[in-house]
Amino acid sequence: MEKKHIIVIRANTLDRETRATKIIRTLIRNGNQVSFLGWDRGIKSTRSEKNEAGCGFSEINFRFYAPWGMPSLFFLPIWWSYIFYFLMINEWDLVHAIQITTSPPAIIAGKIRGKPVVYDMLDTYEDSIIIPSWIRNLLVDINKFFLKQAAGVVLADDEQVGELNGIPNNNVITIYDSPDSTQEINFKPKINQNFTIFYAGLLYSGKYL
Repeated sequence: MEKKHIIVIRANTLDRETRATKIIRTLIRNGNQVSFLGWDRGIKSTRSEKNEAGCGFSEINFRFYAPWGMPSLFFLPIWWSYIFYFLMINEWDLVHAIQITTSPPAIIAGKIRGKPVVYDMLDTYEDSIIIPSWIRNLLVDINKFFLKQAAGVVLADDEQVGELNGIPNNNVITIYDSPDSTQEINFKPKINQNFTIFYAGLLYSGKYL
């Protein structure tokens, strides 16, 4: 069986990722060739060995400094132009685009080339950063347009369906953004004591969290 070349795109670097890393590992285990296309915004970070996907994998980073939060919206056209150019000049079989920060140019390139693009809506971006309501509503409309155009949609939480008042796509699946199952949790509850594990993801200023 011929290997499929799948490109995973995220507006981040891989060493800051959990979801993209798990996606890459799963795709490689199933016999695919995988490339990761990320946005290196110039923020210093240390690569961890656990994020190295191994053989059948390549990593490409767009090195262009940009802030996080609402100011990053002004830099999206540059990032989107790079994604579109990259997908138009390279060969691939499927794209897994994570977030609205990557999906529009990927879906447009997929339509032009007649290839499938999966839209992974990790966060409901419109409700995760502090922005005026009119910008939020505009982003929701844009988001739903591209959700409809995608070959399939992956959600991180079933509540996202209600948050956007429905997902306009017939191929929708929910995959929770849980921590890496190989990480050890050093906690021993007392006998008959109930406890809750809460995973908040990345917390930083500019997000409602």
